[in-house]
Amino acid sequence: MKFMGYKNTLPSRQIGITTPTGVLRVVVQSASLFPSSFRRFFNWPPCSFALVRLGDNSVSQTSVVKRVFQPNWISETHLFVVHSEEDTLRLEVRSYHRHWKYNTLLGYTSFDLLSLKEHPSQVGIQSHIVQGSEVTGSILFDIFFHPVDLGVENPHVSSGIVSFYILQAEELQIKEPSTRVISTLSLGCDDPLLFETSRGYSENPAWNEGCHFICLDRNKTTIIINVINAKFRSESFGHVSISLNDPLDARAFDGWWTMTNCKAGRLQLKVEWRPIDLR
Repeated sequence: MKFMGYKNTLPSRQIGITTPTGVLRVVVQSASLFPSSFRRFFNWPPCSFALVRLGDNSVSQTSVVKRVFQPNWISETHLFVVHSEEDTLRLEVRSYHRHWKYNTLLGYTSFDLLSLKEHPSQVGIQSHIVQGSEVTGSILFDIFFHPVDLGVENPHVSSGIVSFYILQAEELQIKEPSTRVISTLSLGCDDPLLFETSRGYSENPAWNEGCHFICLDRNKTTIIINVINAKFRSESFGHVSISLNDPLDARAFDGWWTMTNCKAGRLQLKVEWRPIDLR
């Protein structure tokens, strides 16, 4: 089983008024495309990939399988934070173009999450994909819903959903009063950003923003929050590096952390942990 995304966690959308209810695991197996249903480019089968969407914000993508009408993604797994059981999952099969900005939609199908209430694990779903009113092929996938554990926490479960809020900073060393600052959240110096705040003002900016993300192993996860110049992003005013287990002795934490490379600066952070058994 191959997990697509970051090494220890996968991002979700910015926190709104909803509370995560669980994790959706989508295993994309394969697709079968009808050669007569779309125009071939240079008389070759397409280089196809699947795009997996949950609601309006969460998107994940399979690898690209080149030049076949029956692409097999070998059980690539995609994880999503579920905020509402009324959301719709959409799977799109697209043709990849190396030189074009947009990829061609070959067909799509939708799945209603409400059906997971009675059957949280559904294996071997084969659904037609359509483009317009025409059936252009089919896609094979599995889907599993893992609810948040609201009972006594199992010490053997190290996976779950992290709700991470960056509330405010104070005593930043900013020379120019007009400088705008943002905070970024990542899992390492070279890893992609999971989240960044809007612009803050002055030496004591307040953001009160954050994100939900899926953590596959909290014992191996380190979070880095970097406060930087919003315009010249290479200019850092300090950072905090946190092993996720440090603030999560309990299921929630709200407090101040001293910043590194900043004389007196510190960050107020809030962390919430929702354990989920993803096995």
